[in-house]
Amino acid sequence: MIDSTQPQPTKMAVVRALILPVLAVSAGLLVFAMDLGQVTVDPTQKIETVSSMILSFSVLWLVTVLKRRMATWKARLRALAIISPLFIGVAVMAFSSGRELRYSTETQKLVATLQGHAREVKKIEEDFRKRRPIFTEPEDILTLEPQVAALRDHTDQIDKLLTAIGRHETPTAISQILSLLAKAMPLEKRQIQNIGEQIAVVKSVRDSGLPERAAAYKLRLIPLMRKEQEIEAEREKENLQQQIYDVPRKLGVK
Repeated sequence: MIDSTQPQPTKMAVVRALILPVLAVSAGLLVFAMDLGQVTVDPTQKIETVSSMILSFSVLWLVTVLKRRMATWKARLRALAIISPLFIGVAVMAFSSGRELRYSTETQKLVATLQGHAREVKKIEEDFRKRRPIFTEPEDILTLEPQVAALRDHTDQIDKLLTAIGRHETPTAISQILSLLAKAMPLEKRQIQNIGEQIAVVKSVRDSGLPERAAAYKLRLIPLMRKEQEIEAEREKENLQQQIYDVPRKLGVK
């Protein structure tokens, strides 16, 4: 309680007394809001205990100085109203910086582009699985040529994007999904290469006589078809697609 008989501090003296606690609160907000920004992007991260302690002690210091230097609640609230925009500005800036630090806008765009290519790969492969069992003639595989070319292009783009994204910071869940996707790429490319070779075999003897076609199918096409089945079995054994789906659940990310 301030003794009313004592001379009241001047406005300049109050301002000088508030400078250090205001700077301390600003610094505490800066660290705390940056941590909070990172947590909102990546829930596996945690707000550092030190940043919470710094903010708590600096706020306590500010409140103490306000109580000692200002006699009325009205004066204290007026001072806080003047200071608050500074705190809000620091918090907003730090929060945005924390989000950007953990998952930059550039990285988000790269990931979104990669997701687009991955969706197209999945769509084409689902079409493959539906059409493949109903093929009755070797020449039927030629109908897959446009899709094989598209798959090759999409997987090449995914490889480039994985390399580009690898140079940036990403949230844990996304990082693990990208790691599994990178692991799946070699098998994906082997299968695309295999089907492309099957198409090449069929095209090479398309205008040949029946004996030549039969020999080519027996010696070159059938081994490639067996290899296709082996690669598909290997992909199913790795179960990478399901692992990708399971990453957010395992990390508790919604």
